Amino acid sequence: MITIKAIHPSGFPVDVQTEFEAADQQIKLLISQGYRPAIQGDQYQRTPDGLPICPKHQAPMDKREKQGDIWHSHKIVDTITGEVLYCRGHPGKSSPGWDVQPEPEPPAPKLKYTIPQPTKLQPPTQEVEYVAGQPNQTKPPRETFYKIAGDAIKNGKITAEAVNKLAKLAKTNNWGVALNQLQGSVA
Repeated sequence: MITIKAIHPSGFPVDVQTEFEAADQQIKLLISQGYRPAIQGDQYQRTPDGLPICPKHQAPMDKREKQGDIWHSHKIVDTITGEVLYCRGHPGKSSPGWDVQPEPEPPAPKLKYTIPQPTKLQPPTQEVEYVAGQPNQTKPPRETFYKIAGDAIKNGKITAEAVNKLAKLAKTNNWGVALNQLQGSVA
């Protein structure tokens, strides 16, 4: 069994299964009833100008004519030999460029610098009271620091830049030291 793909006169695609020996008769019958082949043209992707694109090298193929023959092809350089070859977008004797492997994509350039991202103050997730200098207290959570800092920024008592510097200090020392300095800055 083989499948013949056709388009019904109404435009819907149809698959017709038939024995190989009966394929010619089936095709003639379909054509006589107004069906047309489902695959038309050469099936190449095209540029906006209508030029076919080589499926292997992704290069547009220019129209060429010689001694009454018309075809499309593109040039490709063999990176090993340096020879310029022509590819017709399919393998074959008349398309030696087909066997040339496309050059791999160059790696993305590495960034030599990073763009600093603005720091966003984190909202508190819980209220914790911290009294500086009290014994047996653990360092205050980061959320408390940012709550106090956020309120101080809103009231104009400290800048976001100063808060960011204190937050860096907290990461290297502890949050208690940073909170003490923050409270001293906004008092």
